Amino acid sequence: MIAGARSFAAIGQWAADAGEDVLAALGADRGPADASTYRRAFAQVSADTLDLALGAWAWTRACRAGERLVIAVDGKTVRGAKGKDGKAPHLVAALAHGLGTVLGQVAVDEEQRDPSPSATC
Repeated sequence: MIAGARSFAAIGQWAADAGEDVLAALGADRGPADASTYRRAFAQVSADTLDLALGAWAWTRACRAGERLVIAVDGKTVRGAKGKDGKAPHLVAALAHGLGTVLGQVAVDEEQRDPSPSATC
């Protein structure tokens, strides 16, 4: 979401209002695009590839404690959602503490709990 825009129309309006210098910095040499251009462009983007690229970018900005990156790994059940099997989906995510940003997440078949709560990393 660019500057809080929640639709392609809002992204197009943001681009129209951004000004030539901002658009040039973003590589939009021919001026602002309209909403339909953003819709077509985003339809061609692979969600998995975008997730990997954004996760890699966030990784470069993650907080370090000494020489180590501080990353939390956690699993969650998505409440209020149901898959084709009628069950709520489960996700496992890696979060960069310093940024509060998810580096990546994957869906897993079912929720699994660590049998040894005293396990350490």
